[in-house]
Amino acid sequence: MSSGIMSINSIIIDINHIRGAETKTLVSQMPFLNLMSIFTNVLDVPEYITENRIHLIIMDPEGQNIGTLEFLRSFDFKPYLIFIAENDRFAVKGFELGCTDFLLKPVTHGRFALAAERVLNQYRKDLLQSPGVNGTSRSEDGFIFIKTEFRYQKVNIADILYIKGQGDYLLIVTTCGKIMTLLNFANMINILPAWKFFRIHKSFIVPIDKISTIEKSHVLVNDLQIPIGDVYSAQFFELLKCRNLVTAGTSPKQAG
Repeated sequence: MSSGIMSINSIIIDINHIRGAETKTLVSQMPFLNLMSIFTNVLDVPEYITENRIHLIIMDPEGQNIGTLEFLRSFDFKPYLIFIAENDRFAVKGFELGCTDFLLKPVTHGRFALAAERVLNQYRKDLLQSPGVNGTSRSEDGFIFIKTEFRYQKVNIADILYIKGQGDYLLIVTTCGKIMTLLNFANMINILPAWKFFRIHKSFIVPIDKISTIEKSHVLVNDLQIPIGDVYSAQFFELLKCRNLVTAGTSPKQAG
């Protein structure tokens, strides 16, 4: 299988930390799966998915309020769902929620790989049929077209330094200049590659690879100090941890 640069942003939901860690190991063995975060409670997921572009939810339904996942039906691009359970008593509910696959524990590498491949194949098909967000084209080719004034301006994803909210507008600051657009944060997050960008404050989105320094309350991007909002801080540092982007030891968040 050749996945190219395609990356499927995933989260894990498991009330048991040990089982969640086992699932994390399985995910790490799939090069096209990008683990964004791990949750122990499904009730914490709706807000996170609203703010971040998530393609796949891998969940052990045991001990969870599965009805919470009904909110997924309202999404234009509904995340795929894989259930991993001790027995088949959740199979019917999984079917009702549109599960791509239902796995019984213990889950082998081969069985999980098959489920992941099913998601990947469906994702590819859906991308071909899915239109862009109003005012944009999608970012799968490394660039987007942003509507500004009366034209669509090409923006290379790699050139974006940060995105800042300014009233009813977003200011996109790149290495080549600045662009103002009427797009809102929700739409912008929806078209940017989530493995590369993160909303760290109510007024800022930053590309992770453009961050030069991380401190407890802010990051530095191109010598500009950008604040880390309190409501985004825990998710931001968890993302860095899940992706092994921070070294062992005390994190900036803990250091304070």
